[in-house]
Amino acid sequence: MGQVLYDPLKSARATGAYDAARSDEVCDGDLGEFLGDLELLLIRVDQQADDCGQVLVATPLDERRSGDGVGSDLADFFDRYIEARGAKFWETSTGPLNGSEAQ
Repeated sequence: MGQVLYDPLKSARATGAYDAARSDEVCDGDLGEFLGDLELLLIRVDQQADDCGQVLVATPLDERRSGDGVGSDLADFFDRYIEARGAKFWETSTGPLNGSEAQ
């Protein structure tokens, strides 16, 4: 397990693949991936959007929804990820993908 942040070239390639697979849900953003599964880390970069900077986790089978945030920004995400010692804190019963918003 672990998490990988992509360099700009790999991010562009992954964004293209994500766009092809889920074109109805794609928004401008950068991607990373979690090792050992198919979840992707999305960072909202549309400066005109209210959620600019928010970090989300996209799963291959679930629809993308607003409120799926796992951090208000990248620093917040990593603080929470480190505090959880690399565990998927968003998968807990009180995590952001299960009813509570990112702080």
